[in-house]
Amino acid sequence: MPTLPILILTLLCMLCSVTGFASSNRIDPAPSYLNPRLVAMSTPLTNGRAMLGLSGAVRSERFFMITAPKNKKELLITTSISGNFDTGLTNNQIGLYVSLNAMPVKEYHGWGSQVRGGSQAVRIKKPAAGTYFICVYGMTGYQNLRLTATYK
Repeated sequence: MPTLPILILTLLCMLCSVTGFASSNRIDPAPSYLNPRLVAMSTPLTNGRAMLGLSGAVRSERFFMITAPKNKKELLITTSISGNFDTGLTNNQIGLYVSLNAMPVKEYHGWGSQVRGGSQAVRIKKPAAGTYFICVYGMTGYQNLRLTATYK
């Protein structure tokens, strides 16, 4: 008879493989809570207008938000490094995480991008109306980051 910890671990592994947590970039559903303090810390973005000169330390989180109206075809959230700083090697490594009506974090988010360098993109086709929260996570320190969210 298997021991209780082994049985629990086996059940968790089966649950992860059934729900797709182990193989998907999209972790769904995101936690359905909004921490009022984090919402207050989120910088509102204007459609199509870039936030320039963003910087952060290693393991830092910066939060932003944009409200998408209904009946839009796409929501595109991008980051890039201004100037000649995007070496893709050791500096300016970030993760970009997005959730609808919930605060995204590295571990729990609706959509995400985590490729090498500071240039990231999250494209959401036919976004539901609501507030999209964005987390820029510094895997290393970063500087001169440009963040843009555009719905159309």
